[in-house]
Amino acid sequence: MKDESYFIESADRYIDGEMTAEERVQFETLCRDNAEVQKILNEQIQIRSYFSEHADIADLKTKMGSAYNAWKTQDSVNKKGKETANTRVPSSRIIPFKPYLWKVAGVAAAIAFIITFAGVLISHNYNQHKLSSYTILRREIDNIKRSQNSLINDIHRAKSGPINPGQYGGTGFALSANGLIATNAHVIAGADSVYVETSKGEVLKASIVYKDIHSDLAVLKIDDSTFQLPPLPYGLKEKDNAPLGEEVYTLGYPKDEIVYGKGYISSETGYRGDTNSYQVSIPVNPGNSGGPLIDAKGQILGIVTGKQSPSDNIAFAVKSSFLLSMLDSIPDGFNRRALLREKNVFQHLNRVDQIKKLQSYIFLVKVYN
Repeated sequence: MKDESYFIESADRYIDGEMTAEERVQFETLCRDNAEVQKILNEQIQIRSYFSEHADIADLKTKMGSAYNAWKTQDSVNKKGKETANTRVPSSRIIPFKPYLWKVAGVAAAIAFIITFAGVLISHNYNQHKLSSYTILRREIDNIKRSQNSLINDIHRAKSGPINPGQYGGTGFALSANGLIATNAHVIAGADSVYVETSKGEVLKASIVYKDIHSDLAVLKIDDSTFQLPPLPYGLKEKDNAPLGEEVYTLGYPKDEIVYGKGYISSETGYRGDTNSYQVSIPVNPGNSGGPLIDAKGQILGIVTGKQSPSDNIAFAVKSSFLLSMLDSIPDGFNRRALLREKNVFQHLNRVDQIKKLQSYIFLVKVYN
């Protein structure tokens, strides 16, 4: 059986793009099927991110080396000076300044390096499941109390579905009328099977069509070939950023019923300046991951991915333009243009009527490991 070091090395090769196409597929499948391997990959990505933001450590080491060499050179010059000075009567006691300065600088630089490196280790050990103050919004369904009758109804509706209510949950929204659903990659991480539940309580088995852990996006497909929604009433924003202060709202499943949240765009970049995401001032909780970020006209601007802890009102969402570019990787037959509607049927509806229509296209995603 392969030990942890093997999987760490594999994760590094995957991140650095050193794997062949076949190896990448095999490794992604392994991550999907093995939560521990997925955890190792996530931790390696976090460590790389941390070090990339502290690249000045290498520069510090270089400066320390230069300081030491300069001090050695100056020290040699001072020693030679002392030998020639023995034949003269010194007028006063002179303390050589530069060697002293280099010693202090060297000690200070060494202390700075040790403190910084120790900080990396402490951060890694303390934050195994999250980096800094960023928190993903997948919820543990086992912690949500549900009635026995509700569970029985789930089983009957799902026919051959699972008996328990699922281990993890999130939100997804329809990309097509025939059952393609967008969500976050972290929502389905380590999934053995995935089910989606409609706003009316119908439980349907779904397959993972596409997953990209770097963008944290995934696409599911409802297995039932007879499943059909009415034509999508909304579209995805293709170009240009939403302006600062634009009013937005989201629909998601932080509990077993759909929940509405209202807010506004607070930054055109996401966590740590990520240009593929927005920062949004909006209340979100575990379970909101994968939910749509919607503007006043009913157009989807992005997908909710996480929040800044401990605040519940600073959230992040991947921009819809990035999702559209990812959809080019979906197998043939997906009508990408259907999501770029020139006329939005929501633009003349008030908020309450928009939400009534949208609920049929928002799903509770249930993950079983």
